[in-house]
Amino acid sequence: KRAGKKKKKNKKHRNTEKKKMTEEKKIEVPAYFETALYVGDLPVNVDENNISKFFVDYNPKSNKICKDRMTGESLGYGYINFHTKEDTYKAFLEKNYQKIDDVTRIRLSPAIRDTSVRNDPSLNLFVKNLPEKVGSYHLWKLFKSTGTISCVAPFNKETGKLYGYGFLAYLNTETVEEVKQKYNGRKIKGNIIEIENYKKQGEREKPFTNIFIKGMKFKVPNEEASKIIGLQVTSVYTPDVEKKNYTAVNFKTSEGAEEFMEKANKEGLVDYNGKPLLMSEAKEALKKDNPEASAEELEKLEETEFSELKVERFTSRKQYLKKKKSQTLQEPDKAVYVKNYGSIQGFDETRLRNFFEGCGEIDSVKMMKNENGSHRGFGFVNFTTKQAAQEALKKNQTYVEGKMIEVLQPKTQKQREMEKSAKLLHQHQQQQQQHQQQMMNMQYSQQQQMMPMQYPQQMTTEQMGNLIYSYGITNGFKHDILIQIISALINGGNIEAAYGLVTNPNPEELNRFLHKETERIEQQQQQ
Repeated sequence: KRAGKKKKKNKKHRNTEKKKMTEEKKIEVPAYFETALYVGDLPVNVDENNISKFFVDYNPKSNKICKDRMTGESLGYGYINFHTKEDTYKAFLEKNYQKIDDVTRIRLSPAIRDTSVRNDPSLNLFVKNLPEKVGSYHLWKLFKSTGTISCVAPFNKETGKLYGYGFLAYLNTETVEEVKQKYNGRKIKGNIIEIENYKKQGEREKPFTNIFIKGMKFKVPNEEASKIIGLQVTSVYTPDVEKKNYTAVNFKTSEGAEEFMEKANKEGLVDYNGKPLLMSEAKEALKKDNPEASAEELEKLEETEFSELKVERFTSRKQYLKKKKSQTLQEPDKAVYVKNYGSIQGFDETRLRNFFEGCGEIDSVKMMKNENGSHRGFGFVNFTTKQAAQEALKKNQTYVEGKMIEVLQPKTQKQREMEKSAKLLHQHQQQQQQHQQQMMNMQYSQQQQMMPMQYPQQMTTEQMGNLIYSYGITNGFKHDILIQIISALINGGNIEAAYGLVTNPNPEELNRFLHKETERIEQQQQQ
């Protein structure tokens, strides 16, 4: 009895101590925390029971592991629900990146259903230049004190090698700015990390090592490339200069490519004696080649000897077409389509701009050309306002040097596709109608051959014989046999029968008669 009383006293004492501890350690739960957590980096062999046991101290309500619909295998993540927000937040603080088995640490984050909050670039940070061995767990240890709700350092699932960058998620912009100011440029295990706002894939500027030099008229050998350009170059490619006048240069590093592009855009790049040189280098080379020339003579030589080159970074075919399309037609409401100027000599971009003088401010002009550089006879003019485009449309059917220039409202790609499909459908319908008409004509002609026409009752025997003969010949009966049939029919006095056969609207009776008479005559000939 005494022992039982002591146990009860100790139990009451422990409960009162727990209540005191909870009252003293009241945790302020952030507003964005609900009663659910995202559980990531789960091993394949972990099931719902393992998760319930792992969170048993936090009064879990339910949990679910997301699985593949086809195979039923775990996708490596799931969700767990708690009864209160306090339990949820406490489980997040104490169990995040803890080992659920002997090896794997699980990753927790609040389950936020609003995707606009989760994907907001102003609330997500991108950390790059991480050391080789810094994964998600080490990244979380580094930034745990900042109040991050999610830390991820991606890795290759096949090799397990880390990519050297990571992502941090927050739920207020003030904290994001504080983290950027405090940790950007900090040295971690020998690497200086860089922190910037997360950008979506379409908005990121990827590092590039390839550039295009447009306007080259000579091939540049690979062994001379580094000497000419003056930077570390791995390869230079120049296609057939007669068809395509450009050179593709591949640098060893993206920094080298960016440095060269910056210099070329600032100073200007020219082609001098088949070498792409910066303007300063080209002028020095010109002076060395012409030591006795004066300053005025050198300026004149520059105009004749230097040909300007354009330097652009490499873009994929898809990006190029997208850029070209955006340049050609920016906004259909503010643009006009111009055609029929191809045969006018000297009608260039300047004359096209002058043609629309007085309509309004022109944003850009695009004259479509062939591969050889000749004009295709149409183009687009983009204005800054819709009113200017409407004024330009009034110049439709204006004559220039005896040629009528048409100015029309441009059509979007969707409109052109719809018109094209409607045109193809119309052509298909016409072809079907023509085919049906041909079939009807063929059937009519066959009926005309097979069916004797209605004739007046006053017919001579000669006319009836000719009709029977023509019908028989067209249907494959022999000439000799037809003559015998007709003579037997008419000479036998069966004129009424012959008339009935000829004028019968159903040709089957005449056909049967001719076949029967043919067999009879052939048997007589055999006998």
